[in-house]
Amino acid sequence: MKGTLKTKAKRFKWIWFFRMAAMLTVVTPIAYIAIWAPAIAMPLYNMALFQPWKYPVGLYDKPIACGIKPEDVYFKNASGNKLHAWLYKVPHAKKIFLVNHGNGGNLSIRMELAGKLLKTGNSVFVYDYQGYGRSDGTSTMATICDDGLAAYNYLTNDLHYDPNQIILFGESLGSVVAGDLAGHVKCAGVILECPLYSVLRRGNELIPMTRFYPDWMWPKGGLDNSKVFAKAHAPLLIISGTKDNVIPVGHADDLYAIACQPKSYVRIEGAGHTDLSSPLFDAGIGQFLKGI
Repeated sequence: MKGTLKTKAKRFKWIWFFRMAAMLTVVTPIAYIAIWAPAIAMPLYNMALFQPWKYPVGLYDKPIACGIKPEDVYFKNASGNKLHAWLYKVPHAKKIFLVNHGNGGNLSIRMELAGKLLKTGNSVFVYDYQGYGRSDGTSTMATICDDGLAAYNYLTNDLHYDPNQIILFGESLGSVVAGDLAGHVKCAGVILECPLYSVLRRGNELIPMTRFYPDWMWPKGGLDNSKVFAKAHAPLLIISGTKDNVIPVGHADDLYAIACQPKSYVRIEGAGHTDLSSPLFDAGIGQFLKGI
């Protein structure tokens, strides 16, 4: 009798164990996917994506680029947050570059880029997203493009630039900001340096789990340049390096392939991420400007 009871007890425990194991096998992946879903984990994605330097961190004591000292400019976005920018004015310039910079640092470390663009004889307007440098607020995937639109509106409404004078320049993450703008406003042209095909694609490459989520779950449809430039757009120049270890050159290759005309591509052999050292960078922009 005692032996029978012990056998039943052991059998019961094993059944309980296998039931729990089966339940965990099913529930754990579902719970993991749910926890990382954009609606729940977006604050974590934003923290990983945006790496701002707050003032006074940066190179604020050396703002001069190409011999020009910038004007400090402040303007507000749609949410009422104050954004900071530097305006480099070239006398009698025909055009102005609206620079949407990458996800790290702040505008103060974009002096080399500003100098390169100023050498073309055109003015430069480089601003900081929310939470960067002297700008108020906090950047998110849902709001970064609104900051770009606020900068564009400041150029047109306050500084009275004609849309045909504005060249949208997007660096790295800023490429999707420039791309989003290009899909909504008029401009003279668009230059994308080391661009993303889409934020969603890069996220899928870095975090395979994100492939489980449909595009509509992400802000701005995944911040997708391919959707913008597959349609009619202003003249487009793409610049990328084959040794880019931050955004693989395949993003630029595929974006160029899918983009409609007018378009051009400067593919620099051996160049890294946002590498400005190649003379092909200057030559490409110079040729592009002649065409527009």
